[in-house]
Amino acid sequence: MRYIIKHSFIVFMMLVGLALPIMAKTELSADDARRAEYLFTIIKCPVCTGQNLAESHVDIAVGLKNIITEKIISGQSDTEIIDYFTTIYGDDIVLIPPENEYTFLLWYGPYIILILGLLVFMGRKYYFKR
Repeated sequence: MRYIIKHSFIVFMMLVGLALPIMAKTELSADDARRAEYLFTIIKCPVCTGQNLAESHVDIAVGLKNIITEKIISGQSDTEIIDYFTTIYGDDIVLIPPENEYTFLLWYGPYIILILGLLVFMGRKYYFKR
């Protein structure tokens, strides 16, 4: 009898230990829920082609959503969370590319083309006016 009580107590404690993380999970506040939705929309699903985490329902996307939620609950900022994912998956995981020497033309190319186009237009207008 003592053997059964001892082992049933051990099994009970193991089940309580498994249930504590589930019970300890807290709900997000309204601001934190908005932050989570923002992060879900700018972080891509590593499995799906062209989908963000908000659109994807694959197991890995659900896992990444849970990681983001846990990091928000622990008090990490958006940049810390994005940096965490970029260290694991690289810059391709984020839908908004970072501003660095590799993406210079991506960010500033349209402005350069616009200015050059205006200069050509103004130059042609001035040239034909004479």
